[in-house]
Parts: sequence; structure tokens; C-alpha cells
Amino acid sequence: MGTYKNRSRKPGQQIQAPRKSVLSLSLLVGMLLTLVVPAASKGEEPVIVYTPNPLFTTLFGPAKADILLRPSNFLPCKGGPIALCYYSGPEPLDPSQPDLSCEVTDDGQFANCKCVEIPSGPYFVDINAILDEKMYLRTVKKCGKEGFDCRGQPNMAPVCTAINDKMLFARDGADRISTFSFALNSSQGFNIEGKSCNKSRYAGCMTAPCKRTDKSVEICDSSGEVCSSYPVDVCACPTFDGQYQVGKEGAECDIGEGLPGSNVWSAAFNPLQAETTPSPACIPDIPDDDKGCPLLAKIPGSDPPEPVIPRSVPDNISCKKVCAEYRQSRQAGIEVGFTCDATLCTATGKDFGLVKDACTGLVQNGKISEILLLETEVECSCCASQICGCEPDAPTNAKIYMLNDRQRRLNITPQCDINGTLCGAL
Repeated sequence: MGTYKNRSRKPGQQIQAPRKSVLSLSLLVGMLLTLVVPAASKGEEPVIVYTPNPLFTTLFGPAKADILLRPSNFLPCKGGPIALCYYSGPEPLDPSQPDLSCEVTDDGQFANCKCVEIPSGPYFVDINAILDEKMYLRTVKKCGKEGFDCRGQPNMAPVCTAINDKMLFARDGADRISTFSFALNSSQGFNIEGKSCNKSRYAGCMTAPCKRTDKSVEICDSSGEVCSSYPVDVCACPTFDGQYQVGKEGAECDIGEGLPGSNVWSAAFNPLQAETTPSPACIPDIPDDDKGCPLLAKIPGSDPPEPVIPRSVPDNISCKKVCAEYRQSRQAGIEVGFTCDATLCTATGKDFGLVKDACTGLVQNGKISEILLLETEVECSCCASQICGCEPDAPTNAKIYMLNDRQRRLNITPQCDINGTLCGAL
């Protein structure tokens, strides 16, 4: 699967002071029982030192327990970059494999987890696991206690905006945040599966603050023929003692005793044994698998291919706003919304550099909420511009043409060749 380049990292500096809020009696009791300010360490400290949200966000534990009770607990977001710690845990037995280990700090309250950095795309935040207390309360106010009010509405949750704008834990020195993403689900050795483990110490990495390192890992697609280099972030994940589930079937639960210097899994727990990943009908703009929404279908027999365009747009969607969001996504003279659509849904998980080139700056240079809402409701991926008839300008069309050509040379079939859309022009 590749090699891991061993270089150094730098620790964070500040300690975030505990916050106060008006709580119910049960939450107040939970806060008093679990509020622990990380002690000074003589050796290995968290890469970023902070105080995790102490509230019992569910009856099963505080935010750091990463508890998921219902699919709506996952808030849909899009943007980035984010750190993906879902696959982190033990050190690799084979030194040629990526080192995505989580090492317990000297005080035992945190684990420094090496995580794969995902540059841009859809991701999800468990509302029960938001580690910044004020942001948790703001998000609950907007989305409801379980996140139901933000279901199917990407970036509606305040926590999404804070992550995309690099504001979450920014004063503590974070430049990335750990969330959940399907971005690597079609890559070798990274299929999302699951295994339940008995009570032990694990790292709750959801929304943990992270620092980018100068390390990288090489990850290959399912064929093993196309490999890409991904940056490595180190995240300060608080630890919790309890039952948990990890994302690798057949994984050994027992990888250490949870003592300082040992390894622990980056994990979460679903007490009700429901599935631990989001479960709407489908999710736009993720790799083409059983979770992702499809591209627009091809009209049968059309050659060259032509798309089947839905005859109507949902009443709550404004195509005027959709096209405006594409125009507002301009970066260095290119309307990134179009180039990202032309590349993301066919190259995600297959070529990191290609997706980065096509999508960088998408969220930072404009809102894309109407685009994502349309794709969520119509249940298709990379399709909003075609449904609403939004047209890219000449420089953007030229960039799309070149991106499609790069995909073909990498043995990736571009969207243009599948349904005749986003073909670009020189």
C-alpha cells in the first residue's frame, strides 16, 4: 500500500480554559464527574493541549466517548481539508505499510493519532462528539439535540462552517479537525467495515484538533495500479474507557493496555447496535459504492452519451441560486464548482492530486449549500449544474477539458464519457 516517511512533529502550546453554561442537573453532574484539565507531562504531551467538552452529550458518556445513537446524529458537511482518523490505531506490523498509529500520552488522557488528511469533499460530524463545548451548544441549538433538523442539508450545522473556516480550536493551534469521510472507501485496505470490542481505553477522535506534519503516506486504489501521496496530520484525541467499535473487520481489539506510550484504537460506540455510518438513501459526491448517489444516467442507446435530466426541480430549490453558487466559486479565474464536479465523483479515492487540483478553494470562495441541497434531494452526484442548466465560462471549460484528459490517461473514466456532461472545450 505504500511507505511512510518518518519525520518530526511539533507540539501545541496553549491550554483552553474550561467554559461555563447553564445545564440541566444531569448534564451538570456529568460535567463535574468528567471535567479533567490535562496535567503537565514530563514526556509525551498531546500535540495540542485543550479541555474537551465535558458535557454528557448522551446517557452513555461525554463528548469524547464518540457515541452514535441514530443516523441523524451525523451532520452532513462539505469542504475541508479534514483529518480522517477512522483507520488509525496500532502501529503496522509491516514497516512498508502506512503508520497511522495512536499513541497514548504520558497523562493517559489523550492519544496522539496519525491520520490521513483529506483535502476536500463531503464529510460528517457526530453531533454527540463535538469536543468544543460552545460549538456543541451552538450546533444543538441550530440542528436539535440529535441533529435531525440539519439532516440532508450540508453545511447547515455551525460546526461545519467552523471546520471549513479553520476556526474550531484555532486559538489552541489547530489547523485541521478530525471528522468522518468516505473518501478512502474505494482504496486498498481502507474499506469501511466494523468490529465490536469489549470495554477498554480508546481514542475518541471526532472533532479533535490536529496539526499537519511534514509526513505523508502513499495509498493506492482498489486495483493497486494508481497510488497517491496523502499528507499526515497528528490529532490530539481524548481517551475514554468503554465498549467501542473499530472500522476494520477482523481487527484485533487488544493492541495495548491503554498505558502511556501504548497504542489504542481511534474508535466510537453505538450502544444500540445500529449502523455506525450515515444512512440517508444515498450521499452525494462520495465514491461510487453502496452509499454514494449515482451520476445522472445515460439515455439508453445515445452515442455520444447524453444525460437523463430530471424534468422538474424540487419546489424548495432555486436554480438561480445554484448557478450563482457556481459563479461565486471562482478561484484564480476558474469556476471551481464546475471543475470539482467534473472530477470529484469519478476520481475520488483514485487520484488525490487530481481531486485537489480540481476542487481546491471550492468552499472558501463561495457558498455551495443550494448545490448540495439539490443533489441531496434529487439523489444524484456532481449533477446540480446539469439539472439547472448552469454553464461554465471559457477558461473553466478549458480546465475541465484538460482534467478529463488527465483522468483518461490515468485509466479513470471521466463523467463526460459516462453521461456526456461536463466535457469542457478548448
